[in-house]
Amino acid sequence: MAHEPRLIGIRYRVEASIYGPMQPTQVYIWSAPLTGSTLLIESEDEEKHFLDTVLRSGDTALLATGPSSDRLAYEIAYRGLKLGIKVYRIKFAELQAHVRGGLDDSSRVLTTVFRFRRKLFSEVSPNDVTKWRIRHQLDQKIFGF
Repeated sequence: MAHEPRLIGIRYRVEASIYGPMQPTQVYIWSAPLTGSTLLIESEDEEKHFLDTVLRSGDTALLATGPSSDRLAYEIAYRGLKLGIKVYRIKFAELQAHVRGGLDDSSRVLTTVFRFRRKLFSEVSPNDVTKWRIRHQLDQKIFGF
């Protein structure tokens, strides 16, 4: 059975720190014509469940990346290459520059900006996935996460 193509905007989970409380991973799934839903993913186990059950061939995943990438970004990009999911990224600072107001709902904002300003995004390449994998492995070895 063929599925409608979906845009999936993903804002990574942020751990609690001196700068603020924990923010869960936020996922916005948009499908034509104009329907969308938001998921909040609280834990790493829930992120794994999302990767195994929600992402499917034909989807387009959208990531806002910072100076380093996140384990979830690596997993999405790696699975994307295997499953036929296109993965695009935009630097978080660039996303902020093109959006008025806050980015509390940044997973939804990613899908909107991608639909109207696609040239701001770059497709994630196999080289990006390799760099993120190495970074993730180093983080695990050095920091234990």
